[in-house]
Amino acid sequence: ERAFLTRLDGGFDAHLSEVLSKNRLKDVRRTMRRLGEVGTITLEFATEKDHFQQRLEDFLALEHAGWKGEMGTSFLSKPDDAAFARAAYVPGLSSMASLLLDGKPIAMKLFIQTGKIAFSPKIAYDEAYKKLGPGMALEYMLIEDFYAERRFDAVDAAATAEGHSALNFFNNHKPMATV
Repeated sequence: ERAFLTRLDGGFDAHLSEVLSKNRLKDVRRTMRRLGEVGTITLEFATEKDHFQQRLEDFLALEHAGWKGEMGTSFLSKPDDAAFARAAYVPGLSSMASLLLDGKPIAMKLFIQTGKIAFSPKIAYDEAYKKLGPGMALEYMLIEDFYAERRFDAVDAAATAEGHSALNFFNNHKPMATV
């Protein structure tokens, strides 16, 4: 299965109470508070061409600087993979969500869109902030944005739910198969 996000009738507050466990919500609120103590946190969506291309490069560098780079699974680990990312993820088809700390991206999530459905195949975070939970904070802010902005009707994690950052935040699952 893979995680899939749809809107609940009761809005963001209903989502928090019905989807997140009390412990997860407590963790998220503590994470948000701790990040706020370090600096100003904001959520940014890059969709316009130049801004998106800059954020894609930021994402590639952030992903490569962490464990994905060490394991050789980041896009920048292989020139062909980096070229693929730069050619495949383009404005109009893609957008980038960034958790900014004092204007600097510390967690980023790549989206591919088809109509009002978004697929989120890749996420990366600055491991210097790992103890502050930037990935969790980004997921929380994206759920809040999902209800407030309505830029998407649904979000598909595009990866198996097991171990995915969205597992505890998304309210549905979709089956997957290997062919």
